Amino acid sequence: MGDVIRFADGSKTKDGIINKWFWDFGESRNGSTQNEIYKYTTSGLKTIVFFAQTNLGCYTDTIKKQVEVFDYPKVSAGPDLFVLDDGQKQIQATATGRVIAYSWAPSMYLSATNVLKPIVVKPQSDVYYTLKVTARGGCSSIDSVKVVSLTLPKPPNTFTPNGDGVNDLWDIKYLDQYQGCVVEIYTPAGQIIYKNTGYTIPWDGTNKGANVAAGTYYYVIDPKNGRKKMAGFVTVWR
Repeated sequence: MGDVIRFADGSKTKDGIINKWFWDFGESRNGSTQNEIYKYTTSGLKTIVFFAQTNLGCYTDTIKKQVEVFDYPKVSAGPDLFVLDDGQKQIQATATGRVIAYSWAPSMYLSATNVLKPIVVKPQSDVYYTLKVTARGGCSSIDSVKVVSLTLPKPPNTFTPNGDGVNDLWDIKYLDQYQGCVVEIYTPAGQIIYKNTGYTIPWDGTNKGANVAAGTYYYVIDPKNGRKKMAGFVTVWR
């Protein structure tokens, strides 16, 4: 539906000259010229009726033919996905219509490229995937989805919050990829001195605005997003 269809009259007569044409396209509009161009606005099986008339008042036979008009498929590649670089997750795509084929590109990290909901397996980089859905009649629609590869966070085991502008914050590589992660810091005695959700404020080696003493502290990181909690220690040098 939406593509132009061309209709042409090839009628011949021995009685006069054909000078009137009558087209019924099976919708609200009719045609009155020898060759017509028509664009259907609704899908479904259409019955086309045609006849012509000569200048002597004679009519040709009435011809009836059917054409099926197919709608473009409706497609959504689904919401963006966050997938562990050592894990997997299924793309939540949807498609409606008389679908005959699916095609995903690129193919990297996908379990298949010809199904509606392939599985992303161990992605090592972020990828934009495009889904092309083809329906009856060759009508096709496309949509895209972004897959973000979640790399294992790498917390450093030391940092030096001494105000010299170098290594003053406990920057955790790749943790910014994990929406909703929770980071907690504890003293050796088990007292919590820092907690932040999303790690929007990296730890600067303070507790309630005062510098903590140089030494070893313990952390618990809950990346969420399917990743298990991580625990370890970090040493503060001054």
